[in-house]
Amino acid sequence: MFEQTKATKRRFHNGNFHNRYFTGDGIDIGGKPDPFSQYIGVFPLVKSVKVWDLEDGDAQFMESCSDEYYDFICSSHCLEHMVDVYEAFKNWIRITKKGGYLIITVPDEDMYEQKNWPSIYNSDHKWTFTINKSKSWSKKSINIFDLLKKFEDKIEIEKIEKVSEFYNHNLINVDQTLQPNVESAIEFIIKKKSSSNIINIEKDRFHLDIKLPKKFEISLSKLYNNIEKLKSTKKRYLVYGYGSVAKILEPILNKQIVAYIDNSKKVKESNYTNTSILNINEISTLKYDFIIISVLGREKEISSILINEYKIQSDKLIKLT
Repeated sequence: MFEQTKATKRRFHNGNFHNRYFTGDGIDIGGKPDPFSQYIGVFPLVKSVKVWDLEDGDAQFMESCSDEYYDFICSSHCLEHMVDVYEAFKNWIRITKKGGYLIITVPDEDMYEQKNWPSIYNSDHKWTFTINKSKSWSKKSINIFDLLKKFEDKIEIEKIEKVSEFYNHNLINVDQTLQPNVESAIEFIIKKKSSSNIINIEKDRFHLDIKLPKKFEISLSKLYNNIEKLKSTKKRYLVYGYGSVAKILEPILNKQIVAYIDNSKKVKESNYTNTSILNINEISTLKYDFIIISVLGREKEISSILINEYKIQSDKLIKLT
């Protein structure tokens, strides 16, 4: 129940979802009634997400979708409903661009079906899934490693994980996914192989056409290069602004961030580092090496305020672009 929402809460704290997996134009296969598209604002490098469901056609074939069209595919608890999982997975790979990612979750057979087949919690489940078990109790079990091996010439495995967030392993014959926080799933992420080397792929992906006002247009490759340079310095940073760019900084710089300055936020702690979000008047009480201005397009204005009103030395200010 609302598995996409649960996964989004968990994924938010992993920087790879922000700057690698969820970038560009995507498609959410089997997205209703809890589509990934509602969380575009959470992952700032996502341009658009097409929600594909029953009215769009059979997800096993994706017939109206062009080859190598989407930068990423996400699918939450849909693959287990396919008549032919291998055919479906082949077509999902087909419509993904080279260098793009497929982010997929399916129920874990031991946590969800719990040795009951047909499934007593969802009668439309046609398959169960497990990770590399030598033998399954289910006659319809698919081993994730066996599935992916069939396509090893086309894909690279990024991650395979059993997800048991808030799952109580002592409860028997209970659908715990009806609870708002419980996950009992397998999440696997794969990358479609490309003839280009990995560096060129990533550079291509950084030059996405972000739909921002003209004054906010940036070179994403330069932005990320600059952030990586900051990480390597091991310095302590104060971040001015707690918007989309600051949330990209969070998982990368992590504990190097002393605090955030953002007068518009009522929130008192950031989600990732538990770092304080403070009023600008508290700046004189903080110990830091540099201030990063994360509000793109207003660097000149903010620099002037910090230098003239708060007597910050100009060489202590860092602009990301």
